[in-house]
Amino acid sequence: MGALGGISPGGTITIGILVGLMSTSVQSLGLTLQRKSHILEDEKAPHEVRRPPYRRGRWQLGMGMFIAANILGSTVQISTLPLPVLSTLQASGLVFNSICATLILAEPFTRWSLWGTLLVCTGAVLIAIFGAIPEPAHDLKELLALLGRRTFVVWMILQALLVLAIAIITDSLNHFSNLGQNAKFRFFRGLAYGCISGILSAHSLLVAKSAVELIIKTLSGPTNQLSTGRRGHSCWL
Repeated sequence: MGALGGISPGGTITIGILVGLMSTSVQSLGLTLQRKSHILEDEKAPHEVRRPPYRRGRWQLGMGMFIAANILGSTVQISTLPLPVLSTLQASGLVFNSICATLILAEPFTRWSLWGTLLVCTGAVLIAIFGAIPEPAHDLKELLALLGRRTFVVWMILQALLVLAIAIITDSLNHFSNLGQNAKFRFFRGLAYGCISGILSAHSLLVAKSAVELIIKTLSGPTNQLSTGRRGHSCWL
C-alpha cells in the first residue's frame, strides 16, 4: 500500500479510517431508513393500499444512501487501508446500526447492547492499533506467488469446505426436520448464515484489495500489471 498523493503512509491510513467510518455510518442510516419504511408500510390498515418498496420515498432515500456510501467509501478504503484495518471497519457498522435503530426505530438499547457495542469498539481499536502497519504494494508476480503458496491454498480449501458444510447442514435441518419453525433453530440458522457471509466477505475483500493494488500500479507505473506477460494470458482478479 503506497502513499496517496504524496501523503505519508500514516496519513493515508488515517484518511481511509475517517472515510470508512463516515461511509459506514451513512450505510447504517440508509439501512435503518429502509427498515423504517417497511415498518410503516406493515402498520397500515388492511383496507389501505400498500406500495412496493421502490415507490416509497423513504425507502428510495435509504437505498440511495446505502449504495452511494458503499461505492464511494469502499473505493477509498480498499485503496488506502491495510486488510486487517479494512476488515475491522466493517464491524463498526454494528455500532452505527445500534445507534440508528435506537434513535430512528425507537428500539430499546439494553445492557446487552451496551456491552456488545463496547466489545466491538474495543476490538476495533486494538486491531486498528496493532494492525495498521504500512505494507508495500505488490505487483502481479508477487501476488501470484503469494496466492500459490501451499499454506494459502490449503487454507482456502478448508474455508470452502467449512462454508459448504455449514450451508448443507443448515439447509438439511431446515427442510428435512420440524425445526424450521423453532425460534431457537431460527436464531442459530441466522448465526450460520452470518458465519458464511463473514467468510465470503473476508475473501471478497482480499480479492478486491489485490485487484485495486494491480490497477493502481498499472496506472502509476510503466508496466501493465493486469497481464502475465504471456501472449493471450491476462489476470482478471
